Amino acid sequence: MIKRTVSIDFSRKNGKLKPVNCLNNGPRFGMDLELDFTEQYKEMAPQFVRLSDVEAPFAASRYLDIHCIFPDFDLDERFEASYNFGPTDRLLSAVKDSGADIFLRLGESREPYEIAKYTKMPRDPEKYARICEKIIAHYNTRWANGFKYNIKYVEIFPDVDTSAGWRSSPREYYELYATVANHIKSVFPKIKVGGYSSGGFFSLNHYNGTPEEKSYIDFLENFLTYITRENKAPLDFFSWKCYAESPEEISLHANYAKSYLGQYGLKKTQSVISEFNLKDTEKGAFLERKYPSAFARAMIIAQKSNVDMMFYSHLDPASPYNSLYALNHRCDKHFYAAYHVMTAFGALSSLDGVVDSTEDYRTEIYSLAAMGEKSGACVFSTSDYSGVVEIRVTGREYTNYSIKGIIGGGDEGCGFFTEERGLPLKNNTVTLRVGKNEVYFLTFS
Repeated sequence: MIKRTVSIDFSRKNGKLKPVNCLNNGPRFGMDLELDFTEQYKEMAPQFVRLSDVEAPFAASRYLDIHCIFPDFDLDERFEASYNFGPTDRLLSAVKDSGADIFLRLGESREPYEIAKYTKMPRDPEKYARICEKIIAHYNTRWANGFKYNIKYVEIFPDVDTSAGWRSSPREYYELYATVANHIKSVFPKIKVGGYSSGGFFSLNHYNGTPEEKSYIDFLENFLTYITRENKAPLDFFSWKCYAESPEEISLHANYAKSYLGQYGLKKTQSVISEFNLKDTEKGAFLERKYPSAFARAMIIAQKSNVDMMFYSHLDPASPYNSLYALNHRCDKHFYAAYHVMTAFGALSSLDGVVDSTEDYRTEIYSLAAMGEKSGACVFSTSDYSGVVEIRVTGREYTNYSIKGIIGGGDEGCGFFTEERGLPLKNNTVTLRVGKNEVYFLTFS
């Protein structure tokens, strides 16, 4: 009988878990934020939630865009009365209520080509920077009857290398970024500033990249040249999109990102995937058996790659690309199998740090393990393997384990599950018979 082994050494931690299970969009959706997924966000337990316009252009324009927070650019930015914080307060407070920290983007939502009213260079970039300062002050220092949210990450005007995200010249964005980033750093030196949710690196390993996808690289090189050589500006993190054709592509593109940053001396700049999804999601692949295992492999690969943080994209329940949940015809919440993969990673992220886990054949089995003060956990995903898997545990004396199995498919993609709790751990080994494209989450105590 074919057998594979996953070896887990709980004797010492091997670094911290990276926040790769972060989410885009807050837990409330709809024109009046009437759809509440707070409990689901608590189960998925992301460390950060990035507030963006993905799949929610109307809500984002109402709740997040700078022109909505500061509706009349001719007003004095020093006065509280010039701002309309109310709707945005609701959006951000919903994130904090879910237990996550806020990854704040300051800018405008993408606009249809025929409009282009706000996605362009503001007529007074220095004033724009001061408006950004006051918005941060409202949420971090209680300015204008605000909050103490301790926002640590601020993304400056994302999507600027896309056709609908920025209508002025590329150089004008570089100038705006430098102006805003330097001003924010001068007032809030501990905040990490960055940008710009680049379209990513798809064209570098695909011959069929579109002209726009190929233009992303020139935009990036010119941006990095500008902020490191012409008009120096801080770049604490570089954010970029990754809509991958395979889970393994995440690691490849992460290497591209680190390479470009290294070429410009930005070795300490964090690499952040601002929007992650698998391209097959566009074709409804998340309804199929193999999707949850591919999704889990992507998360494991991200954790072991050069990525510092990753945000899953398309959390709006109305989005056809949301592979975690939706609303059914009765407007009840419907959960796909991948949702339970994300909750498994949420449980894993509550532990202190990564420990060594190795598998016999990387292309067949992918694993990730972590430990807490008294417990340990492991998630592993099979790809093209069917047979016996032995999970061998060393470094700690655990006596029991619990296990949950997740398989895709089923009624409208809801999946199939197996779960057992409080099983005795004999000889520090768990032996399972598994099939192709399955996910297992084990906890040890």
